[in-house]
Amino acid sequence: MHQTKSNAKKASLKPDGTKRSLTEHYLDQLQHVPGVRELIGDKGSFIPGSTKSTSDFSYSATKYSGDHFRIIGDAASESGLRFLTSISVN
Repeated sequence: MHQTKSNAKKASLKPDGTKRSLTEHYLDQLQHVPGVRELIGDKGSFIPGSTKSTSDFSYSATKYSGDHFRIIGDAASESGLRFLTSISVN
C-alpha cells in the first residue's frame, strides 16, 4: 500500500470513534497480501505485542534469523525498516 494511503488509514477512526492500534492496522493490511496469508496458513499464530513500527532511519539487526523467524528483503538491509510483525509458525 502506498505510504500516504497507509498513513491516512492509520489516522482514520473506527466506527466507534476510537483510533486503530498499530496492531489492528497491520492485521487489517493482511487482506492485501494473499501470499503472506498463504505462508501463515492455519498453523500460524500472532504473538501479542510483536507489532513494531519505525520510519526512515538506518538500523542494523543483531540477529537476522532465529527460532521461527527470518528477516528478509528490504527489512534485512541497512536502508530502513517500515514494519515487522513477528509470526510464529509451529
